[in-house]
This record gives sequence, C-alpha cells and structure tokens, in this order.
Amino acid sequence: MSNEIDTIMFSLFGTLIRKPTLRKNLINLLISGMGNININLEKHHLLTTKYETFKEYTQDRFKKKIQDNLLLEFEKEINKTEYFDGTEKYLESLKSQDYRMIIVDDIPYPYKEIINSLGLEKLVNGVILSCEEGVTKSKGELYNAAFDKFNINPHNCVVVGEDYQLDHILPKKLGTSSIQINRKTAVKSYQIGKLSQLVSKIKTL
Repeated sequence: MSNEIDTIMFSLFGTLIRKPTLRKNLINLLISGMGNININLEKHHLLTTKYETFKEYTQDRFKKKIQDNLLLEFEKEINKTEYFDGTEKYLESLKSQDYRMIIVDDIPYPYKEIINSLGLEKLVNGVILSCEEGVTKSKGELYNAAFDKFNINPHNCVVVGEDYQLDHILPKKLGTSSIQINRKTAVKSYQIGKLSQLVSKIKTL
C-alpha cells in the first residue's frame, strides 16, 4: 500500500451513510426548546454523554418533557437512514485489500442505533463515538482516543469525511493523511466525489 497506509478512519454521516435531512435542525430545535441556554455548550454535552434516548436527555438536563411529536420525528429519522449506494460492497472490497477501517464520529448516543440497524460494525474493524468516549473531534481528542484504542500510527492512517475542518484540516494537524469526500463538486486535489475513488486517491498520497 502506498506510503504504508493501512488504516482508514471514516466519518459516518455524509460519508458512508446518507445524512438525515432534518438531523441538524431537529437537534437545534430540541435544545433551543428547553429554554435560554448556550446551545454550543449543550450540543457538546449531548454529543459526549451516554443518554439512551432524547427523552432521558431532556429530563436529566432540564427536568422537562420532550414533545411527543418531536421525539417521533427523531425516531423516524433514525429508522429511515440508509447507506450511500454501493457502500457495503466497497467496504467489503477494502477489507479484502487488508485495509483496517475505523468509524470515528461525533454523534448523540440515540443515533448509535443507526450503526446497529445497518449492521455497520460487521463491515468495519472498529467504531469509536463521541457519546461513548466523552470527547469530540473538535480539538482532536476523539481522533487521539482512536489512535490509542486501536493502536494506530497516525502516519499510516488516512481520515475520510465530508467536513472540511473536522475531517480534513484537523486530522492533518494530528499527523494523518486526509481525504474529503464531496459528492457535489469534487474539484480539489484532496477531494473525491464518491467512495469508489478512494483507493486510487490513497495511492497518490
């Protein structure tokens, strides 16, 4: 493998599975509906704390019941999430080429059900999430936790994700290679437009 890259760290939403259309807006609505709070700090708490359900989160943090219709929207959103076309077969192909694959992402614990329902853990070698580790990607802490947990040498690793700052710029500062996936306009040298272009891009690193 080129440059001895043996490990691929994947972001989840927008990379392997389709990003739920309402995800960001629903979480904003959930938090802002709880009163006059610092939304950014509250998002960080939600991403780094193990709440089995959003109902449990609101009762613990605000002693306030979440609206039933909003809770139903979250459940619908989780249930309808799906892979991008061809993702499962491509992950199987990467494994056959001896790449080690790790999912690294910032998600609230209830969204972990998506990983379970899609059987994603069977296709990759490991999963590490902010809601279980208590840290996020934002300062590199979740990446560092992944390096330690899975005994990864950053110089032998490439991070693949949609977010320019969190999945491209930040990982490079930590010593890894990185590739941004941009399914709309992949025109930069560090971008790919679809997952099937990944191996050929890795060979150019």
